[in-house]
Amino acid sequence: MRNSLVALATLVLAMPVAAAFSGTPAVPEPASWAMLIAGFGLTGAALRRRRARAGRPAAWM
Repeated sequence: MRNSLVALATLVLAMPVAAAFSGTPAVPEPASWAMLIAGFGLTGAALRRRRARAGRPAAWM
């Protein structure tokens, strides 16, 4: 039982290290980049719209 636990712990601890140094960098897909950029754009637009509304009189809203 103890040997199997030690082997399991060694395997679990070694997996992230092996994945980190596999030699191939992790590159996001183009769709991920597009969603990231679109999200920043939508967030910026929402902030600009919110700031523009804050400067208007209450009758405009």
